[in-house]
Amino acid sequence: MEPTNYYYRSVIKFTILHYTLCFNQLIINIQNSRLSGYLFIPFRDEIATSLSLLAMTFNMAQRKGFVIASVAKQSPIVEKTVILCNMKINEIFTSIQGETSFAGLPFTFVRLTGCNLRCSYCDTQYAYEEGTEWSIEQVLSEIQQRGILRIVVTGGEPLLQNATYTLCSQLADRGFMVLLETNGSMSILNVDRRVHRILDLKCPGSGMDAHMDFKNIGYLTLRDEVKFVISDRNDFQWALAIIKRYNLEDRTQTLISPAHQVMHPSELAEWIMQEKLNARLQLQLQKYIWPDRARGV
Repeated sequence: MEPTNYYYRSVIKFTILHYTLCFNQLIINIQNSRLSGYLFIPFRDEIATSLSLLAMTFNMAQRKGFVIASVAKQSPIVEKTVILCNMKINEIFTSIQGETSFAGLPFTFVRLTGCNLRCSYCDTQYAYEEGTEWSIEQVLSEIQQRGILRIVVTGGEPLLQNATYTLCSQLADRGFMVLLETNGSMSILNVDRRVHRILDLKCPGSGMDAHMDFKNIGYLTLRDEVKFVISDRNDFQWALAIIKRYNLEDRTQTLISPAHQVMHPSELAEWIMQEKLNARLQLQLQKYIWPDRARGV
């Protein structure tokens, strides 16, 4: 039985039809897991026949460093929390926000490890694999100590880790302004609506445009933002077509950014003005403030 991911507060829900097969698959997923979040299992009366497998699952999870949250038995349609996992964090730092409509303001950044894309101009390749395990409580504590009420959750691709949903919600619960930077390939549907979702739609010059999930555009609100990184005229024409097709100028805020050291900002500015776009030219301020620093900015 293959698990189905429901991206709400980091849920992985297993529909248990053949218990042995399901729990064996669950154990395999725990053994191989590089994700984080809440793991839910629907309980039914017949599950009593698989309590030994359930105990094996718990033991495996504990050996992997997971925290058992609760295992109470309830009705067949109620999912119960079983395992609470950690997050893999590449870096946490405080800097000036160099992008989005909030550019120039101090933010604390939480960069998660892992990315499912390989953009041609990627400037955070070090986040593909590097990182250490943190609990959500440790991340929240570090953020609190830094004393900045504006947070960017980024990557890599943060939505690859299911605990990102929980982290964003808990930050919003504590009164933080939260920006989530995501690469356009993962669904944003169940990200907490209090979060400013920054959707980076990849143009052809990135080599990753085929991986975009355009259903995400339908989930955007005026508090969200869409970003296009432009490498050449073909990218600009592609972005222009998407903006017009999905009426992005009225739907949300649009950001157009030159690929650093690939596209000259003045040329891109001319194109934006020629098309009379209701879009913001975005430069990566951090690269001008700290041109010799690749990390922690």
